[in-house]
Amino acid sequence: MKVLFICTANICRSAVAEVVLRAELQALGVESVEVSSAGIRDFSGSNRDETMCRIAADYGYELGGIARQVTREELNASDLVVVMDCKNYVDVQQLMNYDKWNRLHLFLEICFGDNNSLMDPTFDTEERYRQAFLKIQDGCKILARLLK
Repeated sequence: MKVLFICTANICRSAVAEVVLRAELQALGVESVEVSSAGIRDFSGSNRDETMCRIAADYGYELGGIARQVTREELNASDLVVVMDCKNYVDVQQLMNYDKWNRLHLFLEICFGDNNSLMDPTFDTEERYRQAFLKIQDGCKILARLLK
């Protein structure tokens, strides 16, 4: 199974979700799920958000790597596409084949049954970053159990 997280730039929310879900799946002994992340906009080659990297490290996660833009092929090849906000949802629908839309979910919807966007903390306070991180961490724990 292939899980793909999408946010706007792939420097913050989707990158965190990728790292946390991988760790949660590993802790549960799940080896059959491939996890990746990308951005809907082209920030390819940009470093991860410095504040989010620091917060992730506070919780024991290494948030390295660089941003990359999603491709139409990657979207259509993924079994589960999880977007962080409603704008990302619409953008992904425009790229994804119509017959694959059943694989597309909002992060808060699939993890918590909430059809709202996960706020983007970029350029906000450190507290907002921490709130977003903790919501992603909690959601990925739930998602890992669902995928098991």
